[in-house]
Amino acid sequence: METIRDIKRQGVDLKEMLADTSYGSQDNVEAAAGENVNLISPASGTRDQTDGRISLDDFQFEESGKRMRHCPSGQSPDYQRYRKNDERGTADFTETQCSGCVHRDRCIGRILRNGTRRVSWTRKQGALSHRRQYQQTTDFKEKYRSCSAIEATFSQLGNTHGGKDLRVRGFPAVHGATMMNFTTINIRRYIQHVLENIKRVPRGTSDQLSNSFFDSLSFSDRFL
Repeated sequence: METIRDIKRQGVDLKEMLADTSYGSQDNVEAAAGENVNLISPASGTRDQTDGRISLDDFQFEESGKRMRHCPSGQSPDYQRYRKNDERGTADFTETQCSGCVHRDRCIGRILRNGTRRVSWTRKQGALSHRRQYQQTTDFKEKYRSCSAIEATFSQLGNTHGGKDLRVRGFPAVHGATMMNFTTINIRRYIQHVLENIKRVPRGTSDQLSNSFFDSLSFSDRFL
């Protein structure tokens, strides 16, 4: 979280921060929240593997991970409990609730002697389940879109423009070569953007747009 503190020391009123999956652990998200920053990142790790059964990722939890909202069939727990000392929760569903469930044979819940089905989880598992479901929403995708574009840019720099294998050494030379590569990427994207717009305009006006585009690329005193 030193990065967040450095940004704040520069006087930036940081409320949200985008990060790729490598920084998307639940520990990082909670540490950022402790700095009053909402860390927007895909949840790291993979879905719980349960050999074909439904998993905790299929259950709906509150953001804190402490309470379960409902099971995959939309049933809210008949009773649930959260123990602060070991940060674990349990949710009980009655036999009546589960009798007609299509997931009955694939449920991870443990059946008690009285027929109650009990699902157990840790706080971190519940919080991760909430995040994995949230990241499928339009709201998350809209917020994370700019980060995806940034990642694509760095991927293009390294894989297409030789950013991983520069033939120069020393900060000034490396900085100059990297800036030239970024300039090349931006020019290519601009050309692609204009050409795509030309394809969408009515016939007869594309020549005028093409001339305007190439005029904008010509060197003049104002660019020197």
